[in-house]
Amino acid sequence: MSEAIDNIYGGKGIDTLYEREKITYRPDIRYSKEKLSMIIRPEVQQSIERSRTFMISQSLSEYDELIQEVDQMLEDIKERNQNDLFVQFQNTLNEKKIKEIISFERNQSGYKQTGDFELYSILYFMKESMQVRRDFIDDRFRTQITDETEIEKIEEAEELSISDWEQLEAKVNEGYRFLAEHDEDEIYAHPSENDSLTSHSDFITYEEIEQLEREKRRKELFHVSMADTSYIHRNRYFMFLGIVEKAKILVYQAELLISDNLKDLIMSLSDLGSLSSAKAHLVLQFRKIREKHEGLKGRMMTIDDEKENFGSEKQYMYQQLEIKTTEPLKEWLHSQEEEVSGALDKFSGYLVNSMKDAHDSYESSIADLLNFYQSEASFYEEQMDFLKNKEEIRRFYRIIEDLEEIGQIQNSWVDEYLKANGYVS
Repeated sequence: MSEAIDNIYGGKGIDTLYEREKITYRPDIRYSKEKLSMIIRPEVQQSIERSRTFMISQSLSEYDELIQEVDQMLEDIKERNQNDLFVQFQNTLNEKKIKEIISFERNQSGYKQTGDFELYSILYFMKESMQVRRDFIDDRFRTQITDETEIEKIEEAEELSISDWEQLEAKVNEGYRFLAEHDEDEIYAHPSENDSLTSHSDFITYEEIEQLEREKRRKELFHVSMADTSYIHRNRYFMFLGIVEKAKILVYQAELLISDNLKDLIMSLSDLGSLSSAKAHLVLQFRKIREKHEGLKGRMMTIDDEKENFGSEKQYMYQQLEIKTTEPLKEWLHSQEEEVSGALDKFSGYLVNSMKDAHDSYESSIADLLNFYQSEASFYEEQMDFLKNKEEIRRFYRIIEDLEEIGQIQNSWVDEYLKANGYVS
């Protein structure tokens, strides 16, 4: 019986091996922000802060913001065009018949007509593209972080994961510092036998540091890749934001396009004599701009979801290779003895070359997507500029036509005219 008790409890009395194992624990230490800044190397802290700046949750939120704004403009344009012609145009857009869309806009967006059809078309395709990419990020990247779908909860989960990475960085650095300051006997002695009175929370082994190092490295690769993805879409967000702001002026405040000292222009037109010559050149200029615009519209067939999907899928594939295959293979390769097997050397060579190629392809896929989005934004922005030019010509043409219907241009008449047409508050 006595022998059985000894086997179970490790001997009589206090401070037995059994008791030591029970009271020795590894608490989950969380370093303060001030402490972290002292422990973590500046370049690593910069990488962590970059991951906080470029978060997947923020990309989703920014897409939601732009989609909502564009959707509201689409609704407002539709509201002021309640007719069968507009319904027909919407059906053509939904079917994505590009040539028919261009032909329709040419017939319905002349210098005496409205620019709403062309404006609606651009905003429609922008919204579609943003929604497709938002769904892609949600499906492929958000799900790597959390199953939550609400933006606030996604952000909380992502921030917590980044904080865990930051804590792991600190723990690894502190662990190596501890090992460097203590000799081998102290390291492998039990904390209660350590004459330096090192606390249990500081007691750590090489094996534990290696495990923390692996966890830290996985977190680092993961969040760096998340930040890379978010960086791409943050750039796209700002490019599209500028285009959306231009669109808002065309949708809601087009009169501002020509409001600068407009009264002085109208008064000076009384000295022009024949207004028809000005009208003729406005029409010629409108046609020239329309010709350039239609040439640009032909590029719409090259800015499509399939090409964008290809670029995004490629970036996603290499992101998965980066975070799921690279680190385990590196660990395995480092654990192998050198110059033991010729076959192993050849095998390792292929793996190393492939990992390098995959990393290069990953970085290349990021650059490719950025270039694609820059080209896409340039395409939409150029179209907005053409729409602005055409709307300005429409308004100048309309003013001249109105002036032709009166005799002498009077100062009071101009004031009333500007007010009636929304050019002055």
